[in-house]
Amino acid sequence: MAAKYRAPIFQLMDKEMDVDWYFGNPIGDIKGLEPELLKNATIVNRKIWKGLTWQKGILKHLVNKNYDRYLMLGEPFTLSTWAFMLLKKIVVPEKKVYLWSHGWYGRENFTKKWIKRAFFGLADGNFLYGNYARKVAIEQGNNPDKLWVIHNSLNYSKHIELRRLIKPSAIYKEYFGDDNPVLIFIGRLTKIKKLNQIFEAVAFLKKQGSNYNVVLVGDGEERSMLEIEAIKLKIPVWFYGSCYDEIKNAELIYNADLCVSPGNVGLTAIHAMTFGTPVITHSNFSNQMPEFEAIIPNKTGNFFTENSIENLVESISKWFSDKNYSRERIRQYCYKEIDNFWTPKYQLDIIKKTSFMKSVDAFQDIRKNYNNVNLFSHIYRCLNSPSYRIIWLFRVLGGGNSLISKLLSLYYHRYSRKYLIELEPETRIGAGIHFPHNGPIVINPKTKIGENCIIHPCVLLGGDRKTGAPVIGNNVFIGHGCKLIGKVVIGDYVFIAPGAIVTKDVYSDYIIGAGINNIIRTTVDDKKSNAIQ
Repeated sequence: MAAKYRAPIFQLMDKEMDVDWYFGNPIGDIKGLEPELLKNATIVNRKIWKGLTWQKGILKHLVNKNYDRYLMLGEPFTLSTWAFMLLKKIVVPEKKVYLWSHGWYGRENFTKKWIKRAFFGLADGNFLYGNYARKVAIEQGNNPDKLWVIHNSLNYSKHIELRRLIKPSAIYKEYFGDDNPVLIFIGRLTKIKKLNQIFEAVAFLKKQGSNYNVVLVGDGEERSMLEIEAIKLKIPVWFYGSCYDEIKNAELIYNADLCVSPGNVGLTAIHAMTFGTPVITHSNFSNQMPEFEAIIPNKTGNFFTENSIENLVESISKWFSDKNYSRERIRQYCYKEIDNFWTPKYQLDIIKKTSFMKSVDAFQDIRKNYNNVNLFSHIYRCLNSPSYRIIWLFRVLGGGNSLISKLLSLYYHRYSRKYLIELEPETRIGAGIHFPHNGPIVINPKTKIGENCIIHPCVLLGGDRKTGAPVIGNNVFIGHGCKLIGKVVIGDYVFIAPGAIVTKDVYSDYIIGAGINNIIRTTVDDKKSNAIQ
């Protein structure tokens, strides 16, 4: 089934790609996407038996000559998806199947770990909502080259229009009759959201002499219990109820001071930050939804210890007691995070980048790094740039076993040793690798490197017998004299400054300074541009 909130990304895909859609019929109270919103959408029946699902009529599409790529929701309990991927391996192995899902939470038991590893391993690639899920998947032995972070999104284009229109209003002063800070939650009022913890924290703060107002936008089975709790604790709460008016929702969020979600945060974080309101939620990421990654401590929100009312009280109090606190600056931080990483366009860019990947040929690195490359300029560069020649030979060899490959291998190893670049042919490296200078450079053969990475001299990508070798994402800059030791996972668009030593994992879009694990959040707007070069 396609959830209604996915309409913007699906419509964007429909506009820019040639897609036929097949959705399962809606089941339960989740709102499904109307098929008429897309060009060629068909609703197919689903059968559910003891938690297992079968989507009828999809296996025939495997042999449809019009299709060579398939994008499916990655639900391990959908048996028809298992059957589809297994048959693909046997009948049409040249076709590609990609899965789109939460993937891994980090709380899977032994059985679920192996089920997920087998299930996602059948796919040619997996689109995941977050870097945390990718990190857990890699730790559990999944192939990092088949895992891409796509994040999540709401109706971004509509929300941007509303963002330009909304202005500060007196909506809360008119309701509460004071100027106390406003804590908001928007979403379903369910037990898993643990909204009673907001009430307990506000009551505790009131005893300390700090007064806050609470607004709950939404409805659900917990509302009656929460109403009783609010009366019992004598705290000001506005139960606004369900609201499907996006203009009103935008006004409510924009004029609030802080969104608090004591349980898992989910799309509430994206909704709140889209209109400039920071978010506080708990720090047990294995019990979170992937959208927690939009929270940058002290900028777009903060974390507290799960189920600790005392720590929640401290987090709320600290947020407003900071002498350098600026509501407008916080608002801009939130806008920037959403605009850069949580939009349909960002998701489509990831899909395009991976779904149409071809194998790396001997010239692809050259084309990515140099303009106007032809045969003569290629020969010239091979003769005059040792590092250029080593990369080309590396691609030509590719771990081949032919006689020519073995002869070239002898020359390659002799040549790479001469210029102090230790790079074994079996090392897995994406297109666009670039060594601006000669060595020394040492790369462990088990290291995995993504696309468009730049590696300067005196770099060590070293393995560890217990943990393994580094796993490096796309568009990573590794400066002179850096050392990455053990199975550290480096995300995309990471800048590692000269002299850095890295022994811990680094999420995407960070700057690492000189020294040991000196990790700093980047604020560079054009990190996806050529600035990395």
